[in-house]
Amino acid sequence: SDHPLIDGMGSTGTLVLIEKEVIKWAHVGDSRLYLFSNNELQSITRDQTLARQMYDLGDITLEEVRGHRLNHVLEQCLGEDDIEPDSGEFTWNQEDILLLSTDGLHDMVDNDQIHAILADSSLAKKADTLLETALHAGGKDNISFILGHHVNH
Repeated sequence: SDHPLIDGMGSTGTLVLIEKEVIKWAHVGDSRLYLFSNNELQSITRDQTLARQMYDLGDITLEEVRGHRLNHVLEQCLGEDDIEPDSGEFTWNQEDILLLSTDGLHDMVDNDQIHAILADSSLAKKADTLLETALHAGGKDNISFILGHHVNH
């Protein structure tokens, strides 16, 4: 390899295009896109990891995915020649919240915690609490996230 220090590493990406009420998205790797709507948290994207693939095949349980040694080994990543991003679109409504996150957040803060944080307080407070919760849980990786709130002005 020309760059032995980064050989075997891969980048992930989740892209969102907002056209009024329609969200179009594309996704590669293990970053995530969530929709918080009507007090329900939905993961729009599927982690493209070998552990998640094993779960999809019925080899391990969903609970086993989180701590599995293959949970950070990507099926595909940005920079490969033959990637096939997942993609889709959905409608978001007034007061819905989008959360785009890296595994530095969602590995540290589980979906129940994310739901509770997004259900409470102002957008700025939600962001502060997501970060504080991830750091308090260990902050083992880069913690990056974007929150979007659908409001008409």
